[in-house]
Amino acid sequence: MRIGFIGAGVMAEAIISGIIKSKTLPATDIMASDISNDRLNQLSNTYGINVATNNKDLIGFASVIFVAVKPQDVETVGQGVAQELSVGQTIVSIAAGVKLSQLRDVFRTRCVIRVMPNTPAQIQSGMSVWLCGEEVPEAHKDLVTKVLEGIGKQYLVHEEKYIDMATGLSASGPAYVFMIIDALVDAGVLLGMTREMSKMLAVQMVKGTAELIDSSDTHIKELSDRVVSPGGTTAAGLLELESAGVPHAIMKAVEAAYAKALELGK
Repeated sequence: MRIGFIGAGVMAEAIISGIIKSKTLPATDIMASDISNDRLNQLSNTYGINVATNNKDLIGFASVIFVAVKPQDVETVGQGVAQELSVGQTIVSIAAGVKLSQLRDVFRTRCVIRVMPNTPAQIQSGMSVWLCGEEVPEAHKDLVTKVLEGIGKQYLVHEEKYIDMATGLSASGPAYVFMIIDALVDAGVLLGMTREMSKMLAVQMVKGTAELIDSSDTHIKELSDRVVSPGGTTAAGLLELESAGVPHAIMKAVEAAYAKALELGK
């Protein structure tokens, strides 16, 4: 079984890298197509995969085709390759907001999968939420599962609404965390640390905290309570965050990203 990628951007490269590192498929069973020859040459030289400048050549190569282009470009791509698709091929879209029904219409096939990954997939620490059409062959579903596990963790849902919710939370979420860590680093510098020291403390603290949550069955608020001593430093810091409306702002950010994902799908 072979995989193709229409679009060779950052996320496509992350998935390709994960496939090869996890040994899900050899490089010879992977092909990417893109409008940029420089980008294709880079991927070919780095990973040893096949490349094509024509999407129709890629359709002739792969049985599972990842569509890794911007949402507004999905229709154009679909119109260009729909007539080339056969019954034994599956389309996998990672475009935000583009629904299964739209994919079926544009690509003229019922074998479609929708995936919402995130950027930590670049280091095989991603979170992918996905929805699989009922008509997708079991072998293709199994292959996509392995591909997504090769770039981090995967969560299969059975209602499409959760894909747009994941867009607001796990897909957009890294940007929120970047902002928080950047602010923590700046705070350390403000206190008198070097930026190098402050970055190390902030990054390791966030990484360790996430791993602690992931390894524990204890509720997050209870874990937080264990850090907070009555009248102590952490209580004073949390009071400032609450007073500034930080928890509410984060919830509103997720809600806004979710609303944007819904808008993109119209």
